[in-house]
Amino acid sequence: MFFTALPCYHEDMKIQWNKVTWYSKTIALAIFIVWPFIFFFFGALYGSALQSDIDNFHQQKIPMRQSVP
Repeated sequence: MFFTALPCYHEDMKIQWNKVTWYSKTIALAIFIVWPFIFFFFGALYGSALQSDIDNFHQQKIPMRQSVP
């Protein structure tokens, strides 16, 4: 068996992969509470950077073609 080759695995360990523990609840809570704030922060940074690029583009002086008489 593959797990017997791992040094941290022991035959007496009964791992239940489908059991909900307080660790998994804490991680899920942290993900659903913290991640929206992180993505909002990065979205605000991206929006301000994009807006400054647009403002800089509109402030550039574009040479106009002179009309020939």
